[in-house]
Amino acid sequence: MSLRSESGCAHVERSAGYAWYVVIVLLVAGITSYLDRNILFLLVDPIRATLGLSDTQISLLEGMAFAFFFITLGLPLGGLVDRRNRRNLIIAGVLIWTLMTFACGLARNYQELFLARMGVGFGEAILGPAAYSIIGDYFRPRNRARAASVYNMSNFLGGALAALVGGAIVHAIGALTVISLPVLGGTVGWRAVFFVAATPGIAVALLVLTIAEPPRRETADIAPSSAGFWRHLSAHRRAYAFVYSTYVAATFVGLSTAAWQPSYLIRTFGLTPGRAGMLIGGVGFAALLGAFASGWLSDHFVGRATAGRFRTPLVGWPILAISIPAHLLAPNLPMALLFSAIASIGAAIILVSCPPVLQDITPNAYRGRAQALFFICSITMGMGIAPTAVALVTDHVLGDPAKVRYALLIVQVPVLAIGWLLCRAGQRHYTQARATMLAVAPSASTSPSAA
Repeated sequence: MSLRSESGCAHVERSAGYAWYVVIVLLVAGITSYLDRNILFLLVDPIRATLGLSDTQISLLEGMAFAFFFITLGLPLGGLVDRRNRRNLIIAGVLIWTLMTFACGLARNYQELFLARMGVGFGEAILGPAAYSIIGDYFRPRNRARAASVYNMSNFLGGALAALVGGAIVHAIGALTVISLPVLGGTVGWRAVFFVAATPGIAVALLVLTIAEPPRRETADIAPSSAGFWRHLSAHRRAYAFVYSTYVAATFVGLSTAAWQPSYLIRTFGLTPGRAGMLIGGVGFAALLGAFASGWLSDHFVGRATAGRFRTPLVGWPILAISIPAHLLAPNLPMALLFSAIASIGAAIILVSCPPVLQDITPNAYRGRAQALFFICSITMGMGIAPTAVALVTDHVLGDPAKVRYALLIVQVPVLAIGWLLCRAGQRHYTQARATMLAVAPSASTSPSAA
């Protein structure tokens, strides 16, 4: 379906509706990716018991194994996004991570599980850069944040569903109960959770096949070369440094929480893995409020100042800075869940604003690589380092798995302060980079995209 109006308003409306259909399809793909990515977090203690692992070994499964291909192949894949058919790249990624999630359930030892997690990371590394690039070409800049915020709900919906679905299965059959499955025979309960998480992948790949690859907008006759990307990045290095570091700090806090929150609730309040998962999943839906608020704030701020979008994280940081310590020091389970919900809202306000913030200072020809570079940084810190940092404090500083809440507090509080300071300090540099972008590509504010 054409994105340009050729015969009147009705055609524009249909095009706008189709653009939102594309966002919903990408949202479904994103939910599936986060479901497969996060399901491991709920199964920490059952996997430890079956394979005889330490918290540090588990943290490497949660983080470094998944992060490996994001880090090593992120920029080459981002380059493919800038040059090739993004829809087809997403389909390939969905099929790969689906197969590897199923392989996680088949793993017989730590080494096989580690390799399977690496495969999940490889498949998912393409989705974010490709999805945000597609959305950027379907929507006008002034409406882009709201569209991106809907897609970015996949992060929070996927995490919530991973906890809910996984928790319900574990609660129903028991994480360590041996059940009989067709073909596979006797299978311990936590493995079945991986099989269920992998099941939607084929249907999702077929669904993505129904969307069209959009024409690229706001190109300003810029060739999508690696050398050009690095020149652009160098010319605005201060703006990108502050943007990346601000969002990486938020990712660090969010992913260290996701990795260890189930264990915190289980070890502190005596919950079963199944009940912990269902409670975390239910509370996690509060992030949807933050996601909607982020999109509205971002599009509101961008109409008031050149650097408007980058003001959005300044709303979320105080919420996160208050609610995270309150969550970890809560005297009872209801208080812990309440502050967890508030923290989810604050984190969503920050993180959902990232793709539009990046797109507003990045030419279309480089957006895949710019988003991929962010994922490299955020995955390195958020999954490669954050879970292991918490585990090391638990294992070697506090020396007691029951004190994981204090390990989270020790690791996260300094990062919360640093993230807010970086966002404040970067406002002026972001304003300069955005002004340059508007001067070079005026269509960045007037592009006749579908919505």
